[in-house]
Order: sequence, then structure tokens, then C-alpha cells
Amino acid sequence: MLITDRDLVIIRWINSHRLVTAEHVKKKFLMSRQSAYRRLKILVEAGYLAYERIFISKPGVYRVTQKGVAVSEDDLPPKGVCLGTYHHDIEIVTLAINLEERTGGKWVPERRIRQELGLKGVGQAGHVPDGFLLLPDKRVAVEMEQTKKGDARMAKIISYYKNEPTIAEVWYFCCTDTIVKRVSKAVSETGKFKIIKWPEMTEIQVGPVQKPEGQISMDQFFWGVKNANRL
Repeated sequence: MLITDRDLVIIRWINSHRLVTAEHVKKKFLMSRQSAYRRLKILVEAGYLAYERIFISKPGVYRVTQKGVAVSEDDLPPKGVCLGTYHHDIEIVTLAINLEERTGGKWVPERRIRQELGLKGVGQAGHVPDGFLLLPDKRVAVEMEQTKKGDARMAKIISYYKNEPTIAEVWYFCCTDTIVKRVSKAVSETGKFKIIKWPEMTEIQVGPVQKPEGQISMDQFFWGVKNANRL
């Protein structure tokens, strides 16, 4: 088959996230549903991607094969599906596309962050977020919280973020009200941290202080970030 430059970009992007759905590819690359499925089918048949249907009630997922890594000249090795992190992996891709679209920023997935740390010889010191959202004036660490972390582990992560000068903000996307409460308690202050209910995209006020009258919504906030990036 004739592989295109866009095919190579798609392969590398999928490999960055471990696995994605056809809907993710459609949204990320602004393709029609038919075009996305057709191109993914071609890449699977050529051996560059593998397709797996993990759960009957969920869409199938695509991941990069060793052949796909080789043709795209990606130095990040392919990864198989991990059932323990499957739902988290899928939700992170959805969130990443959403944030790029809303803010105009660039998403750097956890796998690329870990790769960069390894290439620079820094090791695994500190904490690696689910992704970085790169904006013109700052780097935002993004965390997707689907399950409860232990108090000690959460406190250690929060302490790291508070003392890490290269990270301007930390956005916690929490999937349940219980997790919202636990993260809010751990943060105990606003400023560097934003706690957002996912998928509603509702920002949660931290602490006893009431929201001031006229405080912007998250939609207004994301609109402001995206338009500021265009200036």
C-alpha cells in the first residue's frame, strides 16, 4: 500500500496514547466517520495497526504494531492493551482531544513524557501526570481521577506539584462526587489547582470561600484561553 504522511502522523499519535477508538481518530484529524474507518481498516490490513474488541458493549480499539513503529520511525515501543487501565486510557484520549479543541494547546501524553525523561537521563523522579497541556505562556499538568488514591499517595503528589516550579497549573478531572471531595480535601486551597468534574466540565470551588458574583464558567474559561493563544 502507499502510506501517506498523514498515515505516519496517525500511527505516531496512536502509539503516543497506547490505544484509541475510530471516533478519536475522526475527531483528532477532522475526518468523516466513513473516512476514519476506511483508513484505519487499510492500516490494519497492511499490518501497521492492530484492532481489538475488548468489551462487547464498547467500540473496538486500535493500537500500533511493531511494523507500524518501524514504518513511522517512532522510537517509542508499541504497547498492548492493559485491562487494568483500559477505561482510563480511553478517557484520557477523549479528554486530550477535548482540551486541545477548547484551548488551542498541545497535548503531550504520559508515554511521551516518560520517554522524554528516559532520553534525558532524568529517570522517574517526581511524579508523571496523565499528560501536559502546553499553552503559549504555561505548562499545565493534567490528571484524570477515576478511582480513589490513598491519602498518603495523594498528599505526596499534591506536595510535588506545589513545589514544582516548571508546572504553572494542575487540572484535576474527577469522575465522581466522592473523588471530587477527596481531591478537594487534599488540595485545600485554590491557586495552582483546578478541580473539574468530568465529563460535565464543571469547575469545583475549593475551600469555604464562596464563588464571587460573576465568576466565569469553565466554557468561558476555555474560550478565553483559546482566544488568548491567538493573540
